[in-house]
Amino acid sequence: AIAGPSTYHSDKQPSTPSHGALRHKRSESGMYECRFCPYATKSKSHWQTHERTHTGERPFKCAVCGAAFGQHTTLMYHMRRHTGERPFKCNQCLKSFSRKQSLTNHLAIHLTVRPFSCRSCHKTFARKDVLLKHEAVSHQI
Repeated sequence: AIAGPSTYHSDKQPSTPSHGALRHKRSESGMYECRFCPYATKSKSHWQTHERTHTGERPFKCAVCGAAFGQHTTLMYHMRRHTGERPFKCNQCLKSFSRKQSLTNHLAIHLTVRPFSCRSCHKTFARKDVLLKHEAVSHQI
């Protein structure tokens, strides 16, 4: 089962000094403002998730292996490693993926348009990031 936050419970004292400051930090403009950078949002959950990028807080723990994450969704993606769930399937080659973005990236290999060409061997690619990785690994460019 997916575990919830392990260090934050609204009926308990905050586990860290910075964590307690995350409560009710709304400015006069109605925005939640990051204490570490200019980021601001109307969403309390987006603000809390953002501030964790600065504090390193990882309140969502995997019940299987103990890995910790700053976002509940990241824990959910992680759990698919344990369950083997791969709900996103390519309709052209039937390969499957645990994340939608991985399927989206994969679909580019089925495109006939391959606009990115290697400067050394002229192999073509549908995605620029794959070309750059090829050049770095194959040609040390």
